[in-house]
Amino acid sequence: MASQQNDAGKEAKQRSEAASGQAQQGTDAALESIAQYRNAAQEQGMSALRAAQDRYQAAKNVSAQKANEATDSAAATKDQSVDYAAQTKNSALVWLKDKFFISK
Repeated sequence: MASQQNDAGKEAKQRSEAASGQAQQGTDAALESIAQYRNAAQEQGMSALRAAQDRYQAAKNVSAQKANEATDSAAATKDQSVDYAAQTKNSALVWLKDKFFISK
């Protein structure tokens, strides 16, 4: 009887160790799976960050280009306005000279 109890205790211990080994394997597999998911998430996050940086840089470049175009256009418009004002002034002076015989 004591021998049977001893054998039963050994069998129970072996089953417990086997179950523990299987649980450890399951835990290791779960940890590996978690690590793979974490690595994939990090890679996707870095990819998304690089894409956002690229979009920001592209928008910044377009904005700078538009600002330069506006500056150039404003300068050209100013020059045209100055030229037109000078021409108008000269035309007015010529008209006044002709009209009132004013000499300079």
